[in-house]
Parts: sequence; structure tokens; C-alpha cells
Amino acid sequence: MISGGVLRFAVAGAALLLAALAPFSVAKAQTCHSLEGSWVLKPEGGMVGAALSFDPYYAIAAIRLSMRLRGPTVEQDWEFSGAHLQRATHYEFTTDGQRQASGIQSPTDFEYEAVSSVWQNCTLIQTGYSRLFGMEVSTVSSYVISPEGKELTILQSGESPIAVIERRLEFHREAL
Repeated sequence: MISGGVLRFAVAGAALLLAALAPFSVAKAQTCHSLEGSWVLKPEGGMVGAALSFDPYYAIAAIRLSMRLRGPTVEQDWEFSGAHLQRATHYEFTTDGQRQASGIQSPTDFEYEAVSSVWQNCTLIQTGYSRLFGMEVSTVSSYVISPEGKELTILQSGESPIAVIERRLEFHREAL
């Protein structure tokens, strides 16, 4: 027979052990919303204008991004428009962290050469490698989706010998 003091000690010890392990065993599960679908740049949604083109005549006023996920493969269709611009670009890449040809179908201001990407929890991290006036430029883009799954923010940063890139683009999910 176990005495009351020993039983109280055992119960108290078990309670302390459970309390200590609770953050590890009862952690709230993270919900990841899919990036798949169509996203439209919010009118106030970031630095656009001439910031995405070297020639102000071709300033970008609107962006529509469509994404499809097929296992580790991500397909993107970008549509850029402005007063003097209509351009569409399609490419796909595998989220395995390996540098791979970008597969850009149409030219842009930059000559895109390669891309590598990985998932970090619910965030897609993509590094794009391009040439600008013969110099390699790498830009890291983080695709961050809101907890509700209705907003997408793409944070871009990079450096080249002639420029520093810091860009934030905010999109909303296009209604079906």
C-alpha cells in the first residue's frame, strides 16, 4: 500500500513532468495554405512602377501571378501590364534546393539563367540567378502567405555591383 505522502509526491512529480513536456508534445500544428491559384497585385501592394523595368516608358501598373503546385514542381505564369506594356512569362522549377535552368519562355529586362528553391515551413524561398549587363545578380524571394490564405506577400532582396534590390509585393487571392 502506498502512503498518502508518497502518492502526493508521485502525482506532483508527474504533473511537473507533464507541464515541462507540454510545449513539446502539445504544440499547436501549423496550417499551411496553398500558394496554388491566381494572385493579383493590390493597387497599393508594393513598389511596382519603373522599379520592375529599367525604362519608365514600360512601367508596370498591374501584375497577375498564377501558380500551380505539382508535387515538388512549382509552375508560375506572370502577367505584367502597364500603359505601354503587355508581357507574360511562364516558368517552372523544382523545390529541391538545386540550381536549375529557369526555363523562362520570354525575355525580360534581366536574362534569367537559373533558379533554386526550397520550402521553409509554409514559406517558399526562391533564389533567382540572372545576368544584368553581363554581371550575375542573385535575388532571394520569400513567398509568405497570410494565416487566412487570402494574401500573398513576396519579399525580394539581392545585390549586384550596380544596385541593391529590396522589394515588397502584396497580392490578394483572385476570386474564382
